[in-house]
Amino acid sequence: MTLCPPRAALRGSVLVLLAAICAGLRAQVQTDIIGFGHQSFDSSLDGRHDVAQVQTTSFATYLLLTNGDIRWVGQPTGYGLPPAPTGNPYVRIAFSNDHQLGLRSDGTVEMESPPPGGPVVLDPVPPLPPGVSYVEIDAGGQQALARRSDGAVVAFGAVLGTVPPLPAGTTYVQVDAGWFHAAAVRSDGQLVAWGDNSAGQCNVLPLPAGRTYVEVACGGHHTLARRSDGSVVA
Repeated sequence: MTLCPPRAALRGSVLVLLAAICAGLRAQVQTDIIGFGHQSFDSSLDGRHDVAQVQTTSFATYLLLTNGDIRWVGQPTGYGLPPAPTGNPYVRIAFSNDHQLGLRSDGTVEMESPPPGGPVVLDPVPPLPPGVSYVEIDAGGQQALARRSDGAVVAFGAVLGTVPPLPAGTTYVQVDAGWFHAAAVRSDGQLVAWGDNSAGQCNVLPLPAGRTYVEVACGGHHTLARRSDGSVVA
């Protein structure tokens, strides 16, 4: 879950996190993080004023710092993303209980999961075509999604269903992964979903005339979508 409004308003989590505005005479980026509930912390108390992104799992909270380093609070997994190469920091992270993704500044993606022979076996990150980079990542359950600069979306890890092909002249503009399903918004304002549909989480509601979908978020067994008129449907 990231605290990047308005998407944060759609995401549920075991933890509740709030971003507090840094003190100062001038308006600044919100880089202090306060957590409460099972994991209570205040990043400003230990000098962490440089938080760029927050990700939560069931047992830990991960902080991506503005310099690309990753810190955590709680009980992290026994594995983690390796340090990014010098000059190529992580600019985005996406974690689930079963794997971790990191998007580097050069548009490549790193994935870490339990060691071979463990309970989870995940397919690797697909190679990129020449001249194409990754621009968005998301992790849910045992699946991973990555959106490319050419507008395509690839699924890897424990793939649950097939990403729908794009109509001619359209691209994907946002993706989100649930535990057993996923969804994506297209450039024409349509929403598609795939994977497990046991709870109807892939049943996309038709749009009223003149409206489009602009954002989607997937939970464990449900999907939320925001429309261009500001309404949210589930």
